[in-house]
Amino acid sequence: MRRRNLVLGLIASTILGAIVAIGSSTSSGANTVSPTVTSLSPTIGPTGTEVSVFGTGLDTTTGVAFNGVPAYFQIVSSTELTAIAPETGTTGDVTVATSQGPASSSEPFTFVEAATLPGTAWMSLVDQRTGHVYVSCPDTGTISVFDYAGHLVDTVSGEPGAEGMAVVGGTLYVSQNTTGSITEINTTTLTPVGALATGLGSPGALVYAGGYLWVYGGSLDRVDPSTRVTTSYSGDYFSDNNDPASLRSDPANPNTLVAVSTQVSSLDAAAASPTWTRPTMLYRDDAFVGNVQDSALTPDGSEIELGGDGKLLQFSYPSLAATSVTYGNPAGSVTAVAVSPGDGGLVAAGFDYGANAEAVAVYPLAGGSELFSARIGNEPGEHIGPRTVAFDPTGTALFAVVVSQTLPETFRAFPLPSPTSTPTISSVWPSSGVTSGGETVTISGSGFTGANKVKFGGTDAISFTVISSNEIQAVSPPATAGTADVSVVTSDGSTATVDADEFTYNLPSPPPPPPPPPTSPSFTNAPTATALVGSPFVFPITTTVSTSRRITCIGRLPRGIRYRSTRTGTTSLFGTPRLNRRSSTVTYPLTFTATFGRGRSKQVVKQSFTLVASPHS
Repeated sequence: MRRRNLVLGLIASTILGAIVAIGSSTSSGANTVSPTVTSLSPTIGPTGTEVSVFGTGLDTTTGVAFNGVPAYFQIVSSTELTAIAPETGTTGDVTVATSQGPASSSEPFTFVEAATLPGTAWMSLVDQRTGHVYVSCPDTGTISVFDYAGHLVDTVSGEPGAEGMAVVGGTLYVSQNTTGSITEINTTTLTPVGALATGLGSPGALVYAGGYLWVYGGSLDRVDPSTRVTTSYSGDYFSDNNDPASLRSDPANPNTLVAVSTQVSSLDAAAASPTWTRPTMLYRDDAFVGNVQDSALTPDGSEIELGGDGKLLQFSYPSLAATSVTYGNPAGSVTAVAVSPGDGGLVAAGFDYGANAEAVAVYPLAGGSELFSARIGNEPGEHIGPRTVAFDPTGTALFAVVVSQTLPETFRAFPLPSPTSTPTISSVWPSSGVTSGGETVTISGSGFTGANKVKFGGTDAISFTVISSNEIQAVSPPATAGTADVSVVTSDGSTATVDADEFTYNLPSPPPPPPPPPTSPSFTNAPTATALVGSPFVFPITTTVSTSRRITCIGRLPRGIRYRSTRTGTTSLFGTPRLNRRSSTVTYPLTFTATFGRGRSKQVVKQSFTLVASPHS
């Protein structure tokens, strides 16, 4: 959860009194630009949601109000501020008061209800048949029942240690970790109608696959709900003691039971004597994937989404090969994962609390920037727990349970916005660069999800990255001097031309004069050297400058003498001269060449040497 020192805005009467017709205002006879509010992120959430307000002229803000109710706020820049949705706020426009006049959002902020839970939540489960969402609370032995709007419908009590849940037809099955049994609850009347015995002392995870209920509590039991017969199974399906709620059924194959931790294995749940496949280790970028908090299979069973290691990860299934899909920039540890039903193509993530952490976020399943996010709560220790994020059957609402160390836990229902919206630009920064291009420009606005092109005037950006639905970073292309309108293109259209999208190309400053040439280098050696046949020989070659591009030797060397080209200012002739065909002294004329600098400062220095090879006397 992002924590900031926030200041209290103006009281409601001051803000409302400042609302006048939006237009140009004057100060000392000079025209000034009135502020604007172009977008909000998110546009929906409960009390305590941190909302980013984007626009122009926001650096002189003196107050923020949600439908007339003042809110705490902080100025981030002239194009952005953050505000906390107030406790008594109601759905309506967000109004900003500044020294240059007021501005109001073009879209309302919608408040959603946060229902209090009677205890610590274990998991949530959506029942499409009844339109209910069940949340189990083991410490109070209750099942809270909500509708898709987030309203509490009923509370089922007397369920000691209620943990895992599964819905089959009109029956809700609930594992009881204090009685070792599975309670049967009628989903229409919400009353217990029976119980199934297990061989486990503390059953937890509960999954329906292959026509059986599979329940985990240190070991695995299979319960036939029709014959009420329980069978115990064992096998290497967990590589460690990871949370047993990692048991999953494959939506595309109801006879497959999947166990997910840092390894993944599966079995044919309908077989008379099922056996587990050998667990497969999970790797991403050649690194071991650890600390898996939650998982979800896609409706077609082709991918599995994992939350953990501070990341939201996707693997193909059943091959378990890491895909190249990435999801925005999740902040904080991903503790809960859900995939939308049908062909909705969405994945939701819940985040553990932390600096700049968004409590819930929704991404396209195929990867990319977030489509929706909401920061929940203002107290330290608030976060989203594993198994407590889910979609409604249509994929148009997201459910989340907020776990708290200090406050009652709450259930939230978030209607998801339509994924289509025409993009808008509220600012570009920096707003100028050189004609050669290469400037990294941050573009702020809205509707940037799925952007396929960024243009500076009529020229495509060299490259761009969609940071979020409200921000893009693009690299400016070369252009002639002057002003160009920046535009963002998505499948929903292109941004309109506004003053805030202008980027000015300036001629580059003339290059500095070249440095003065270095002092003329030269060789420092005596022009003649003598080597005795059969004796080790070293003759250093040095220059007055310690570095050079290259020193080379031209000429025939005596047998046994070598030379190595170098890029420093020092080298040597070295070796042991061998016997010559004749015993007389032999003279070898040599030329050493040293090259210094490059371009205009390049200098070449040559010097002749004489190497004399003499026999021993």
